[in-house]
Amino acid sequence: MTIQEAIYLVDRLKPNQYEAIHKIRWLSKLDGMIWKEVMMTHVGLTCEQIRQGFQGYEDAARDTELLVPYPYDEDVYNYYLQSQIDKENMEIAKYNQTAALFNNAYKAFCDYYNRTHRPIPKRSEFKV
Repeated sequence: MTIQEAIYLVDRLKPNQYEAIHKIRWLSKLDGMIWKEVMMTHVGLTCEQIRQGFQGYEDAARDTELLVPYPYDEDVYNYYLQSQIDKENMEIAKYNQTAALFNNAYKAFCDYYNRTHRPIPKRSEFKV
């Protein structure tokens, strides 16, 4: 899923007053957390990917691919953006619902990632 597809999906399913720049910032925050908490803890990234790190999407093209792959991408990004819209609108009941949906989708993605990628081994030496 690309940045533009995620924005289009949430705008179609949950009409809102927020500009694309806000949604891109939210997507950057989410993928930054995914990069740091999920992907960087597992083997499989290239040296170039590790060196570059995650830079966010503020200057990225709208057709840039997001980090979560199919079939997890639609639920993760859609529910996350919807929950951020609900939070900013101070609609707490709606936020609680969309946040719960996001948490379930995020957990499903994390479980998949943990099953299919080997974690980085922990060091067992003593630090002096």
